[in-house]
Amino acid sequence: MKAEIIAVGSELLRGDRIDTNSVRLAGVLRRAGASTVVQAIVGDDPELIAREAHTLKSSARLLGAFPL
Repeated sequence: MKAEIIAVGSELLRGDRIDTNSVRLAGVLRRAGASTVVQAIVGDDPELIAREAHTLKSSARLLGAFPL
């Protein structure tokens, strides 16, 4: 199974914060038997978030939001 992760937050793009959630989620997914093939970071712009989600949705078999 392949996984794709979208992290949302302008602070991640500015360098104010490090995206540790995607790292943790990739580890959880790996232990569940999935390999993460894409990790994307999108700023706090609803249009950009929707566009990225739509792009990844076209290849995804399982969708979900996982707050950490």
